[in-house]
Amino acid sequence: METEKKYVGGWWIWILFLAVITGTIFTGLSYFGIIGKTAVERVVFENSFQYKEARKSEVAVFQAQLTEIEGKLMNPELTVGTRANLEASASSIRVQLAAARSKQ
Repeated sequence: METEKKYVGGWWIWILFLAVITGTIFTGLSYFGIIGKTAVERVVFENSFQYKEARKSEVAVFQAQLTEIEGKLMNPELTVGTRANLEASASSIRVQLAAARSKQ
């Protein structure tokens, strides 16, 4: 019974020791801006007016490019190569547009 108390007591000392060391290291790194600061700055940046407006502008630009390409694709006199290039460009812009919309 006595050895079991020493064994359990030894584990609690190690757990307490590791908790204190981990807390000290994390506090020190946070104090010097290595941990924690970047995550907070990212949240503030993503919630800023400038970031939101830039995402809206990005979507608008891709939408305008897609509309222009779709207008060119309506021309019945396009060659097969030109039509293929325009369709490939439209497909690429659709992917970029979807990615930009997911950032909003």
